[in-house]
Amino acid sequence: MLYAVANDGFDRTQNQIQLLFWESEQTEYVIGTEKSSVTTLKSATLKGESCLVFYSHGIAAKEMNDLVYCRAYVEVDGVAVYSDVVKYSVVDYVYEMRQKPDLTEKQKTMFTEMLDYGAAAQDLLGYRTDAFANATYYTVTVENGTLEDGFAYGRYAVNAEATLTAPMVDADGSNFLYWENSAGEEIGTTNKLELSVTKNETYTAVYEDKLIYELSDDGKYYTIIGYVNVSDHLVIPERYNNIKVRYIAEGAFKNLTSIVSVTCSSVLNGIGSRAFEGCTSLKQVNLSLVRSIGDYAFYGCSALEEIEVDVNNTVYDSLDGVLYYENLSALLQYPIGKTTEVFILPEETTLIAGSAIRNCKTLKEIYIGAQVTTIGENAFKNCTALTIYCGASELPNGWDANWNPSGCPVVWGYGQEPEIPEEPE
Repeated sequence: MLYAVANDGFDRTQNQIQLLFWESEQTEYVIGTEKSSVTTLKSATLKGESCLVFYSHGIAAKEMNDLVYCRAYVEVDGVAVYSDVVKYSVVDYVYEMRQKPDLTEKQKTMFTEMLDYGAAAQDLLGYRTDAFANATYYTVTVENGTLEDGFAYGRYAVNAEATLTAPMVDADGSNFLYWENSAGEEIGTTNKLELSVTKNETYTAVYEDKLIYELSDDGKYYTIIGYVNVSDHLVIPERYNNIKVRYIAEGAFKNLTSIVSVTCSSVLNGIGSRAFEGCTSLKQVNLSLVRSIGDYAFYGCSALEEIEVDVNNTVYDSLDGVLYYENLSALLQYPIGKTTEVFILPEETTLIAGSAIRNCKTLKEIYIGAQVTTIGENAFKNCTALTIYCGASELPNGWDANWNPSGCPVVWGYGQEPEIPEEPE
């Protein structure tokens, strides 16, 4: 097998880089314990990086499913410098190649026959007959933790047992909460978890969100002003250090593209302007009993599908994931990630806030009843697929001059009965 090692920053004339190999899992992968080592034979540029190319020792047909562990080593001014340890096998290589979309039928056949040949050699020589090269294997990947061999990835036979391990406290000081799978489902609450492998899967160790708090001058409440790390599903706690968390500061989570959902505590008083602006993966928000939301709090949240509030909220309301003032009196924020193509404004709604539907690319029709007396600036800006149907016969005085700056088509007087001319006597 060939290995490429990036070597920027190393003077090859002064520092000879070696590749160290082991044939089994080690407690430590250090110089002097290796099974073999090689020096580079040539250099190459791969993906724009200068690399040294190494050739490993030969691999027999029966060894296609054997893992080879390797890492680069160089001594600089008497100090040993190592790369990360990589584990690999011919079977790994074949599975990776099979994922390529442009693989030809001949190549697919070649890889299948290669593994069949390896399995035949294992059977003939009685070598590792419990793990034939042509058996079915699945890849397990671990985030924020490791598998039983200390690596974050591994390939397992069907129904084989894998053990996930994560530290109880991560590097940022956050406590372990649970494991979740790639669907976001919780699968276990112990930091060491055994499971049976039945498919390719990624498991993530989820930790408490580590937020940055600021105590009020009177010491009675906290404001969240930023974060160190957060999970995909951000939960705003009710208390920190046994003191209530009352506010999220302006821009506190701006451009945090990893979060998928936000759930606010019931005691939250206010969310600052642009607090979640640019959170492009954010899909769901539960605002509970929040009492104040700043301008552009969810601006640019292009995946946002749903904003919910508690039924007991006395300031805000929600219907079908759309945010309103209480009793649906004013439309404040239409989640621009909703896939609905037609939206009928409730009869109770008399106001559409500025930028309320801005940048919604999926909405094709909106029906605005004649009861709407006010529409704010840029309410429909960049709604490129939208046609607006208005119950009013003409532009009401209370609509901002720039309510429709992108020039969406407007149909006036929808729903009105046509005037019937009087019959001549």
